[in-house]
Amino acid sequence: MNSTIKKIIVIFTILCALFLVVFSVELILINRNQEEGDSGPAISGGAQPEDGENGEEPGTTGGDQPGAAAGNGTSAPAGGTPPVPAGTRHDRMMPDDMELVFYVEEGQFEHTMSEQEDVIDYFSYRGAGAAGLEIRFVFMPHGVSAFANTFLEIDYGAQEITTGGEETIRRSRLRGYFASGTKDGTTYEAWIYTGFEDMGLAFIINYEDQAQRNALNVILDTLEMN
Repeated sequence: MNSTIKKIIVIFTILCALFLVVFSVELILINRNQEEGDSGPAISGGAQPEDGENGEEPGTTGGDQPGAAAGNGTSAPAGGTPPVPAGTRHDRMMPDDMELVFYVEEGQFEHTMSEQEDVIDYFSYRGAGAAGLEIRFVFMPHGVSAFANTFLEIDYGAQEITTGGEETIRRSRLRGYFASGTKDGTTYEAWIYTGFEDMGLAFIINYEDQAQRNALNVILDTLEMN
């Protein structure tokens, strides 16, 4: 074997050794990067608290959750039954095995029994001025529209009568035919529920100022017919 062939073999051996070293280094670096990637993402902003350290259950965002206690001390479930209104519950049996339910703050209103057979309830405002809510049956042989046009004038002496057709009674679940009028500085508003053939159920409020009206509206908001 001559010297030229020997030199070629030596050079080739050195190149193979260098290639093996480079390949080994690259393989080590690739394996290290894969191991670091498998350890999970890095946590930014410092260490995170364990579950329960902030009083939050896993999966919550820290905001108001469905079913959490509301600011007024009543529950606010997600769907289903709404919170029970404040005040004393009143139940009144109605025709066709129905039941009228509403709530009244006894500290604001006094319950007065009426001698009139068609009047179910009357609640008078305990604050300054004259105001109240009357609930009564009404007979409407010619329909609710014709009845509402004259009801407040004939029964309460109200003038400047306006009617607004059927609408929701405040924020309650009931609907009634609306009418309003005034007499000597007192405003009358009435909603006539028409769920019973020729007979209706009238909710009439009378008030002198906005504070009285607001207190009366709180009762109307709770009306239900079960």
